[in-house]
Amino acid sequence: MRGIPGMLYETSKLDPAEGISYRGTKLFDIRDNAPTTIPGGEPIPEGVLWLLLTGELPTDSEIAGFKEELFRRGELTADEETMIKSFPKEMHAMTQFSMGVMACQPKSHFMQAYQGGVHKTKYWESTLEDCLDLCAKVSRIAAIVFANKYGDNMAIPDRDGALDYGANYAN
Repeated sequence: MRGIPGMLYETSKLDPAEGISYRGTKLFDIRDNAPTTIPGGEPIPEGVLWLLLTGELPTDSEIAGFKEELFRRGELTADEETMIKSFPKEMHAMTQFSMGVMACQPKSHFMQAYQGGVHKTKYWESTLEDCLDLCAKVSRIAAIVFANKYGDNMAIPDRDGALDYGANYAN
């Protein structure tokens, strides 16, 4: 398919001369201009996600609200965390991760809307809600899987609302 457009996209582009750009913003410009936790630090994931969703870098007030929203959406129930922690250590990490993601399905906005008879022109609304929920939850799921697979599975700190998405995962 060399030279034939096989898919249309607008979130990213890899140019041989210019390098990677996301939503028309060059990677180095993102590094220099996206929100950071500390001055001169690396961009926080929430700011890059905002760029991918909107095509613009967020203002200080937008990123503060978005961080709070993702933190709120990222909470797993005690049952979900217990289930992920109960997987056998020998189980492949991606199997554990996939099962952790699938455990969030009962709270799916799309499932509820679909079962409620939502018109197909409105599918995008509940799908967006599910995507935001999933983006918020995957770092916690991955952290628990990592601790289960490679750690002691007990010393997993609670999420901290003062930390950004990446710092909570690393913590």
